[in-house]
Amino acid sequence: MGLYLDPDTHDLVVAADKRMRLIASRSEQAAQSIHTRFKHVRGEAFTDSTEGFPWFTDVLEKGVDQSRIKALARRLISSVPGVVDVPLVSLEIEPTTRVGEITWEARLDTGATISSEDYGTLVLGDNGTIRP
Repeated sequence: MGLYLDPDTHDLVVAADKRMRLIASRSEQAAQSIHTRFKHVRGEAFTDSTEGFPWFTDVLEKGVDQSRIKALARRLISSVPGVVDVPLVSLEIEPTTRVGEITWEARLDTGATISSEDYGTLVLGDNGTIRP
């Protein structure tokens, strides 16, 4: 399948026997891909400045339309291999702290449903930090 990344640090996880930990299921792989794609900021890859999620150009701007952010998130989640439907994308922003949360749900081609409840809500900090 693929290599498992620590959800907090995104470092490779090595087991006690010095072997890389593998992803256990397609659901886990899809969820990890979704979080990895959200953490990839558009413009940070020197090989292609159009890759990544547009956090600083389209999302973390003053007065941005929340429906646009939801549409961008839905498009990102839909681009993950195995995702066939994204029935839920929700965005909540606390105006006083300027911290937002993106919650999502996706249906896979295996029939399984994964969500941010199972794999961690994305939190957008007021200083531009993005953490699962």
